[in-house]
Amino acid sequence: RRARRPGRAFRAWRWAARRRLVVVPATAVVVALAVLGAWGWRSRAKAREEADARTAAETRSGQDRESRKRTLKAVHDQVAAAVNDFEHKVMRFPMVAGLEASLSQEKLRLIELLIRENPEFGPLYSWRGKVKEVMKDRIGAEADYDRGCAVSPDRAAVWYLRGMHRVDSYARMRILPPSHAGSKGSKIVRPTPETEEMKAWREGGVADLARMERAAKDEMIGDDERQIGLASLALYRGSVEGLEEVLARLADVAGPRAAVLRGLAHMYRGEYGEAAACFSDTIADWPLDEFAWAQRGTARYGEAIALAAAGQDPRATLRGAFNDTNHVLEQDPDSVPALSNRGIVRIALATAEARFGGDPRPALMAAIRDFGRAVELDVGYLGAYVNRGNAWIELAKDESERGIDPLESLRQAMADDDRALDRAPGLATALSARGVVWELIGDVESTRGADPRETFRKGIQDMSQAIALDADLVEAYEGRGRLWRRTGIAQETAGEDPFDSFRKAIDDEGQAIDRAPESADAYDCRGLAWATMGRAEAARGVDPGESYRRALSDYDSALARDATHQSAMNNRALAWMEIGRMEARKGGSPRSSLLKAIDGLDAIIGLDPGHVIAHNNRGNSRRLLGDAEAEGGEDPSDTYRKAIEDYGLALRLNPEYVEAYHNRGSAWMALARAALLLGLDPAPSLDAGERD
Repeated sequence: RRARRPGRAFRAWRWAARRRLVVVPATAVVVALAVLGAWGWRSRAKAREEADARTAAETRSGQDRESRKRTLKAVHDQVAAAVNDFEHKVMRFPMVAGLEASLSQEKLRLIELLIRENPEFGPLYSWRGKVKEVMKDRIGAEADYDRGCAVSPDRAAVWYLRGMHRVDSYARMRILPPSHAGSKGSKIVRPTPETEEMKAWREGGVADLARMERAAKDEMIGDDERQIGLASLALYRGSVEGLEEVLARLADVAGPRAAVLRGLAHMYRGEYGEAAACFSDTIADWPLDEFAWAQRGTARYGEAIALAAAGQDPRATLRGAFNDTNHVLEQDPDSVPALSNRGIVRIALATAEARFGGDPRPALMAAIRDFGRAVELDVGYLGAYVNRGNAWIELAKDESERGIDPLESLRQAMADDDRALDRAPGLATALSARGVVWELIGDVESTRGADPRETFRKGIQDMSQAIALDADLVEAYEGRGRLWRRTGIAQETAGEDPFDSFRKAIDDEGQAIDRAPESADAYDCRGLAWATMGRAEAARGVDPGESYRRALSDYDSALARDATHQSAMNNRALAWMEIGRMEARKGGSPRSSLLKAIDGLDAIIGLDPGHVIAHNNRGNSRRLLGDAEAEGGEDPSDTYRKAIEDYGLALRLNPEYVEAYHNRGSAWMALARAALLLGLDPAPSLDAGERD
């Protein structure tokens, strides 16, 4: 006590004890405090022990998680490498009988073993689906992809694998992604019409890839795979901006998949040479990939169409496209998209043959057989019906030029468009194609002296329905404009006022130009509508000068976009010929206008020596020039003889061209009149004219 003053509690106890107040209770308090102190110390010690244990457990758990993650990553990489190696072998090397199945079973056994050890690891199911996809078991593949997404919905890898499977399935059904409105390439390379099944594949794939994009970074998917997935998402959403994104994302990504996506983007940008080169890169790595061969054929087709638009012979390039589609069919003779594609290439070959002096009929009949086989294999493949109808239309046009009755071919075309519309009543392209058939049937009726207005009305109705379904379908506006123009001509023949129909034609062609400012066809059609209105104005004594000026302006615009557009060249020559007639009626000299017409027709014949109509029209221009020379007191004999020679060339190309016989007869009569004026014997010319 002397060494240290007692504590306050002790002093209080001592005071109470001296007074004998709380001896027993105080003792109890001391004992209780001692017990409580010992218990508190032990509790604190136990808490420290438990905290230390928890820390140690968490450390061990983190180490276990890291170890587990490394284990799963190793498992995933092992499976991914095995499956990718299997796919590479299948796409690169022809397999002897049974080897491919043996390899696939080996990979499936490996994945099954790993799934038993890691049943909650979703990417394993997805990779098993990938093996089944390579083996063309799409139903089994879809089931495994679904299982992978259900087991591990937080992993980007499962969404990537299922999304790529779905967009690949869609593309292989349709050959091309959805049309990118406004892109240059979509004007030439048209995809097969999208069915509900195709739409479901595309939308499902886009949704999966969008889920991959939203998922947290997943070490199970590499940077290249992620870029491929995001590029596919951009491509299959179908926007022009997406094409730029595809090329930007894949600029530094190697491999056959990336090359295919770059090729598709280039194709829709109208860069067909670059697209074909990308698909060739894929074929170099995967020579057995049917899809890459089909895409290269499509790119070469687009390149050939661009060559034809530039006035060059596209047949060599089209044969390359034909060989690519044939290669696909050698691997899979029952590939419906490949059969349809080969038919499309054959239609283009037929058009080129007709333009450059060949016979288009063999290619057209072969195309019709290809489309027929396609619909035998898949009665719901709408594109085959529409394209076979287009082949019948081209055959009917060729028959008309040869003087053969085209109605049977037109009925076949109508039947195919009807079949497509029975299966898809809202298919705008089929409605537009059927409108063209009505237009051609009406033309046949006109040549036979029947009233075609009801037929043209049906065509206008189909075109209007197509426009209601697809307001950007340029060919529907062009077709309806042509039908309104033809309706106006029929009204004029019947003695009715045609000008409202001509104005509707001009308006429709203007709508087409608004939607496709680079379309030479649309400018050509509007120019023809203005020229037709000008002829009607002249017949009623109204000055047609403004209408002809607008027509010439539109023809010039067409030729500024396509310098070898033969229809625009021919129509511009006809406009100059009509202006020459108008000048002659007014007492002026038509020589300048008629010489411009002859120059334009010379240019067409230089591009296409077998252009029958150009030879006939040049004969007409020379006959009018001879008339002007006779009026001016000159000797027109040489000019008339040149006209007769032109008609003869037209008839040599098409011996059934009735109009050319009539025109040559008129030229012979004109030459007989010139002979009389010159004091020569007109009998030979009169005899020849009577024969014609």
